[in-house]
Amino acid sequence: MALKFRNPADGDVVEITRLSCVAAFFLGPLYLLAYGFAWHALAWTVLAIGPALIWKDSALAFSLPATCLLYSLMIHPLLIAKLRANGWLPARDAAVPSPRHRGYDAYGDAPVAQRTGVGRPLPPTPRSAANDSESSA
Repeated sequence: MALKFRNPADGDVVEITRLSCVAAFFLGPLYLLAYGFAWHALAWTVLAIGPALIWKDSALAFSLPATCLLYSLMIHPLLIAKLRANGWLPARDAAVPSPRHRGYDAYGDAPVAQRTGVGRPLPPTPRSAANDSESSA
């Protein structure tokens, strides 16, 4: 299930999908740093590599997958909390079709009664006889 958030200031839309879990699992601290979770990236590094430094190298075989799994499960609540703290509002799926429509409808959650000037065909352009004779030559 995808969660969509809209920035009320400029109408940008962010979608949080299952791919964020996959990216957090495989990219680990790089993904956390990219989204501004520096302390979590440091905690990831300590949890994943710390046991191997303290005990034996075989501890890395257990601590690395466990840390990857832990942060892949934690990334959704972390991202949602960060977006809400920055003032982003949850958006309905029907109101905001996809993140590619950024900024086109800043108030996508409010129903629009009537849009004026949308979908009117342009009047045909008259072609003069001079243009027809030049194109046939």
